[in-house]
Amino acid sequence: MSAISGSIKEDKDYLQYYWDLASEDAAMRLQACDKLVRYLQDDITNGSDAKKKEYQDYTLKRLVKGLTSPRDCARQGFATSLCEVLRIFPYVLENVLHVLDENTQVMAIRFAFEI
Repeated sequence: MSAISGSIKEDKDYLQYYWDLASEDAAMRLQACDKLVRYLQDDITNGSDAKKKEYQDYTLKRLVKGLTSPRDCARQGFATSLCEVLRIFPYVLENVLHVLDENTQVMAIRFAFEI
């Protein structure tokens, strides 16, 4: 992941939401999702345009990368949060495809019955 900017790096509560999204505890994942979305709605929406863009960009990148995580339950928490972010902030939808393209890769897998 690219370097985290100073304001995000210092925002320990915000960063903790991402760790909690990967929890094996389903209730904790849902709570983290709710807290992340509320934080983006309440605290970040009232900030400067630069801060909003910084957090939106970081959120999309982090959630998309979380979809490919090997950690148990991480994909569930990150997928749920990405869906909620897209539901609440539909204008970021156009950015998601770009972020997906930049941060994931398609791999061909051959199964034994195909050989």
